[in-house]
Amino acid sequence: MIFKLYTRFFQLTQYPLYIARYGVNLKNFNGYGIKLQGEGRIVFSNNSYISFGSYINSSKGYEVVVGDDTSIGHNVTVYTSSIDVLHFVALGKRQKIQGSVVIGNNCFIGSGVFIGPGVTIGDGSIIGANVVLTKSVRPGSIIGQQNTLTTLK
Repeated sequence: MIFKLYTRFFQLTQYPLYIARYGVNLKNFNGYGIKLQGEGRIVFSNNSYISFGSYINSSKGYEVVVGDDTSIGHNVTVYTSSIDVLHFVALGKRQKIQGSVVIGNNCFIGSGVFIGPGVTIGDGSIIGANVVLTKSVRPGSIIGQQNTLTTLK
């Protein structure tokens, strides 16, 4: 009961802020605990939605665009800015990776997926659960947990 009250309170207080800040539609939210953050743009196209517990951060000067008829599962994380960990480990210096994220039309993003800066997911692609996506994906691709790539015929 308390959890349901918290959930409803969160939806009533946070989602209107997202709608005002990013111009998204309430129909784009499927559940609670969805967080949109950053000074960049976040755009959801027609019939697209994001599920509970997901997080999108769009840095200033960058954008996250979600195409038509695209489904984003729960606990998905999308960043337009991050630290290049390999560069940091090798040289001991922080170097940012930045870039807009574009998720095409008719895509399905599974639960627990991480989408890094500069990634473009082509139309009709399927990204399986718990994939860490740091490179762009061609249209019609299927990406699984082992990061193997298969193109739909």
